[in-house]
Amino acid sequence: RAAAPLGARALPSCSSSVSGETPHAKTWRDLGAWGQGERATSQQFGAFSDQYDLHRPGYPEEVFDRIAQEAAPGGKMIDVASGTGRFALALAGRGLDVLAMDSDARMLETLAAKAAAGGLAVATTPAPAEDLGVEAGSVDLITAAQSFHWFDAEAALREFKRCLKPSGAFCAAWNDRDIYEPWVAAFEDLIEKHNPAYSRHLKLSDEWGEVLESGGHFALQGEPQPSSYRHEVRYESVEGVVDLCRTYSYVRNALSDEELAVFEGELRDMLRSFHGDEPFSMVYQTKLYVLRPTA
Repeated sequence: RAAAPLGARALPSCSSSVSGETPHAKTWRDLGAWGQGERATSQQFGAFSDQYDLHRPGYPEEVFDRIAQEAAPGGKMIDVASGTGRFALALAGRGLDVLAMDSDARMLETLAAKAAAGGLAVATTPAPAEDLGVEAGSVDLITAAQSFHWFDAEAALREFKRCLKPSGAFCAAWNDRDIYEPWVAAFEDLIEKHNPAYSRHLKLSDEWGEVLESGGHFALQGEPQPSSYRHEVRYESVEGVVDLCRTYSYVRNALSDEELAVFEGELRDMLRSFHGDEPFSMVYQTKLYVLRPTA
């Protein structure tokens, strides 16, 4: 169910910024929290695409229903940085003509296998967000889920506007953990302890609207944005969250094997201190932005 945009509550304190200042969302790619070298790029996830697909959270059906309103049935859409296809498959199932693009062909292989298993027609093409390579003005809808923070914002927004019809739409979404839940706040504390370059503020920043409208290529539309959709992921044991963390770039790629072992030991202890051996849930807020090209 859609809720009012977040932002009215004060964020829990943290020591994630080296300077002591709260970082802005647009600095995500430059903070150094995601490891070094090639492992710190958007192509880092393909090496473990099956685990990524298994352990990353999905999105509420209401999110896909809202996005599908932005294009008529059969409309042409591109899911940018599609990964293993959470958005692409759901929107293909709602009757859209989907082209899934990702800079990592290994992620698209996982997506294609899932599409085939589900009887869905989803085309795939390796391409970066900044150079989609499709005909100008040929697309009704572009989506980017849990990915825009990896892009060169100016180049990507310029390319999206080039590809979209004047009546088209661009939708960006993020799954944010609800850090106001005490155990999740402790979880964030632990990540920041082991990776000081990481910032929970970026995970909850409502400043993406400013970034998405930067350059004057797009304007936010309609209801107050971002709209927010609450959902939960159930875990039968603490190992579910340990597995989840192994898909986080700011854990898996930023920590050495020795550091990761220490982090996971402390993570298990922290989770058991809250939940024991009982099942538990992690609450997410999916934040959705809907924009249209400017004239």
